[in-house]
Amino acid sequence: MIGRSGANNAGNTAVTAVNYNTRQSSVMQYWTPNISGFQGKIAYSPDSGQTATQNKTKLSLSGTYENDMFYGVLAYENRPDQTTASVDDHATRLLGVYKFGDGLIGMAYERLSVGTAIATSESQSNWELAGKYKLGDSNLGAFYVKNGNLGARVNTGADMYTLRYGYNFSKRTELYGAYTRLSNDASANYSTLTATAIGTVGAASTNGSTQTGLGIGMIHSF
Repeated sequence: MIGRSGANNAGNTAVTAVNYNTRQSSVMQYWTPNISGFQGKIAYSPDSGQTATQNKTKLSLSGTYENDMFYGVLAYENRPDQTTASVDDHATRLLGVYKFGDGLIGMAYERLSVGTAIATSESQSNWELAGKYKLGDSNLGAFYVKNGNLGARVNTGADMYTLRYGYNFSKRTELYGAYTRLSNDASANYSTLTATAIGTVGAASTNGSTQTGLGIGMIHSF
């Protein structure tokens, strides 16, 4: 995926605190064979806490295509009873990455829909842009995410960008640094500080806040 290191607002809605980037405790999956770069995937997560009135299962579908220069995926997820009983939350995501020489550029669009009342859903659109380029042992990266308003709720979006620099000491070891800036609209409180659910409501954020972060790290592959 593009942008995951610095653009974690994607996959999240404001106000209602719905996060589509969560890892499930139990999942059944099937992946089709890869046929000339095309592959389909399906995953189902049962609800271990099912009740007589709620059954919070999750169904995910995706189709991908990849070759030496292009990667594309269309994915869909459905979550009944997740936010509001008898209403399905669902998300659709389209992503494409074009690779050229020592660089790549990518774009993603997603449409999220959440239940906010009985028989009522509100939708939100998010955009994500990413780029990376290698210069010898160094590499430069940039990520940008635009969160739209949730339904008719004005000023519930946000803008977030990250600039990243990495240096490869070897094929297995990289030292990197990154700067991130997040600007919330007046009625949104996405956060850069929540490691487990970045972009959800609460957690070291207030409505309309602007947050910045600077970090360094090292990656070593064994």
